[in-house]
Amino acid sequence: MRITSTGYSASYIHTLNNIQESKYKSETKITTGGETLSLADSPKNVVNEKMLNENISRNKKYINNIEAANTTMQASSNAIEGMIDMLYDTRTMAINSTQTSNMGNLNTLAGEMRNQIDDFIMKANTEANGAFLFAGTATNNASLTEADGTTHDQPFAIVEGEPTADNPSGLKVEFYGNFKDKSINKDAATSEVINVTADDMFGADGVEALSALIDLYNVMAYNEDGTLRDDLDYYTTTDTAKLSDAQAKIADLSDNLSRVNSVTGSKMNRINAIKEQMTTENTRLNSVLTSVADTNYADATMQLSKDKAALEYALQVGSLIQSQNTLFDFLG
Repeated sequence: MRITSTGYSASYIHTLNNIQESKYKSETKITTGGETLSLADSPKNVVNEKMLNENISRNKKYINNIEAANTTMQASSNAIEGMIDMLYDTRTMAINSTQTSNMGNLNTLAGEMRNQIDDFIMKANTEANGAFLFAGTATNNASLTEADGTTHDQPFAIVEGEPTADNPSGLKVEFYGNFKDKSINKDAATSEVINVTADDMFGADGVEALSALIDLYNVMAYNEDGTLRDDLDYYTTTDTAKLSDAQAKIADLSDNLSRVNSVTGSKMNRINAIKEQMTTENTRLNSVLTSVADTNYADATMQLSKDKAALEYALQVGSLIQSQNTLFDFLG
């Protein structure tokens, strides 16, 4: 009977496979930069890596929410500041109209006031990223649809109705949006309202305070009897009293807009503080993730050198096993 070296070959092939597998892992770690290649390598590391990545992704989502909210809130703040400036100019224009040198120029000044009101309403219709800022959740003109199907291009509009004794121009401001809040999730537990609603700025129905602008225009443009002024008309005592009342209301409107804007600024500071905290936390989590998930290149390189040396030696031994006869080859 003939006895071969099959037993030695099986053991050798098993050892060779182990060395090649170790070499492959070392090469893969260096190439990919990842320390854990499979769950079997380190179940604990795989679980920790997954948890760290989930926390980092969650924080990134909230950071993105806050950054988008910042864009909207900054645009709102800028628009409100613009409105406050316009109200200052409006009051200055009204005061100038009472000066003796302008008494024969009221018709022209009234035209300028009308343009000023148009500009103010345009500012109230400001958009950012394709969405109206002050129309609640009615962010585009497709949302500005009334119950009867009437649609509107802008949330605020100046419309001309029937003239009355109190409103000889018949002008009024209408609002077609809503007063709903728009919120973001700023972290896992809390949310923040990021929009300014029309009723917060302008009172009931989102337009009440804006009637002072129309009142001011009416005083400048119309006589007490409701007829349009000409260049020779002057203010009466009644006109001056109405002018003073409209100015006081506009001053109150300006103060309210300043208050609303300060609230917006406080919200921005609050959510930015949270953003900074999450950014700092993600920096820390990424550092931990690196220690758990990334390859130790020095160790991996050293192990690869050992694997290459072991593989080279094993191949030499294998060559000898395959070419060398053993004592058993002479028996049988």
